[in-house]
Amino acid sequence: METALSDQPAPPDRVGRRASYGLSLLVALGWYVTVIAAIVVGELSIPERPRPADGCSMPFACMSRAEGLQFMAVVLGVPILGGLLIVSLLMIALVARKVASPIVAGTVCAAASVAVVMAAIAAYGGLR
Repeated sequence: METALSDQPAPPDRVGRRASYGLSLLVALGWYVTVIAAIVVGELSIPERPRPADGCSMPFACMSRAEGLQFMAVVLGVPILGGLLIVSLLMIALVARKVASPIVAGTVCAAASVAVVMAAIAAYGGLR
């Protein structure tokens, strides 16, 4: 007589198992590094635009793509990445207790932290 898969008890090594906090955090950081690398590669693959004829009289008009990317990373990237990391640290502490896989926990927390930070940015923009 065959039994259904749900009738069998869980293997002893999977009962009450939690995802590792550190591994879940590494997965979330891996997602952030992957997205940042994709943005850098995409931005640097765009051909340079010609320099303005007026001799670069406007601010930031003569920046190369790499210089503009570095400028935006400092001005926007550091605060946004800091917010993502803070939200991820808090969310992983909660999610890693409920999920057995650090890959799932880190991915869920990375996606959810992006949603939380973008909502905070939208709310800040709406208040201004």
